[in-house]
Amino acid sequence: MPFFCLKKMENYEQKLGIKLWAEEDRPREKLLLHGRRHLTDAELIAILIGSGSKNETAVDLSKRILSFYDNSLTKLGKLLFWIFPGLEVLEKPKH
Repeated sequence: MPFFCLKKMENYEQKLGIKLWAEEDRPREKLLLHGRRHLTDAELIAILIGSGSKNETAVDLSKRILSFYDNSLTKLGKLLFWIFPGLEVLEKPKH
């Protein structure tokens, strides 16, 4: 492929915001239509995060966060209890 084609393709690598996704693929809508069991961990976390950034969707950010914690919701949950000690109304995870 000629170099000039690759250069033009780089422009199309920008993230497509969730609002531009098909409605049935958006995490909130998927939750309402099908329930939580049809969402990935990243999609559930994305709903809690609320929004991404110019360069990263909330789902991508959630995937990155999960990846950092070895895709373990247990590890991520322990971090949340450390950051938000007021969550004591919930049962704290056992160490």
